Amino acid sequence: MKGCCGNVLQVTMIIVNILWAILSLLTGIMGLAMLQASEDQEKKGGSPLLPDARTTATFAILIGSVGLLLAVLGCLGAWREKARMVNTYAVLLTLIAVCELGVGIAAVVHRKDVEPLLKTVMEDYMEQYGKGGFSAERAASFWDSMQKEGSCCGINGHMDWAIRHPMLQVPESCCQRYTLNCERYYPLPANINTEGCLQTYTHDFTILLGAIGVILIVSGGLKLVGALCACVMSGEILKERAKEVDRSLMLKMEESVE
Repeated sequence: MKGCCGNVLQVTMIIVNILWAILSLLTGIMGLAMLQASEDQEKKGGSPLLPDARTTATFAILIGSVGLLLAVLGCLGAWREKARMVNTYAVLLTLIAVCELGVGIAAVVHRKDVEPLLKTVMEDYMEQYGKGGFSAERAASFWDSMQKEGSCCGINGHMDWAIRHPMLQVPESCCQRYTLNCERYYPLPANINTEGCLQTYTHDFTILLGAIGVILIVSGGLKLVGALCACVMSGEILKERAKEVDRSLMLKMEESVE
């Protein structure tokens, strides 16, 4: 593209697409991290803890992958100055931007729903704990994994076990370090984690959902800027092509006259 304005527009579009490629890569990585975390929780309890989070993570991975490919397409279109390629890129970019903004806003808004959803699941599994049968085994696996990995005990604290299971001491997974009959120190928490698991895991999932949401919103905004630049650039390319055609016709007319 000739002219200072055309060159600035071309460079701007390339830079925007490079930023988009980086954000798309980060979006995919964050989505994979959240999906892996949700799958780990599903294995512990036999059902997903956060279906909304898993859906958001899946969309994040999909959008990140498609975004990375389109960013490459945008760079090539801007570099080679192909109007048709740039127009196709602008249309697809706008659609992706709308999807990203929607998913990003949903992730930020619904991150507050993590705590009540997680609390419901924890309460259900605590009721099943120690009652025998397959459900009790899943509940034990769920709680033992969460309490060991999170260094926590119960939902809001170790006393939750006494409230719901008066005849049951805290599970061994509540112990800070394993010693013989460590759980029998209950209710004296000398060697027992007293912090509840709800706060620990709510904090982790909320941060992860919020991070994905912010990345998607920023990425969607950059995509809209990129789509606008692509539309303007396509117009400039077509004008340049039209001028070249006019110059070519003028030269042919001059040659024919001579």
